[in-house]
Amino acid sequence: MVRKYILIKDVLGKDYSWVPRDFLKGEIVYEYSGATYGCISAHGIAITKKPRKEPFFELPRDSLELVVD
Repeated sequence: MVRKYILIKDVLGKDYSWVPRDFLKGEIVYEYSGATYGCISAHGIAITKKPRKEPFFELPRDSLELVVD
């Protein structure tokens, strides 16, 4: 099962150089479970926009809340 998250605050590319675009509060994203080759920090989670699809990127843990269906 893929974990689904909702952003609880905005994550802007200008504040995080590795974020590919602005992610806004309320957006849904999914945890990436494939190989990340050590590029995700302890402060982040590997995320994708669609379940089980690349590319993946890191979003800060404190910007995400797990969605329980």
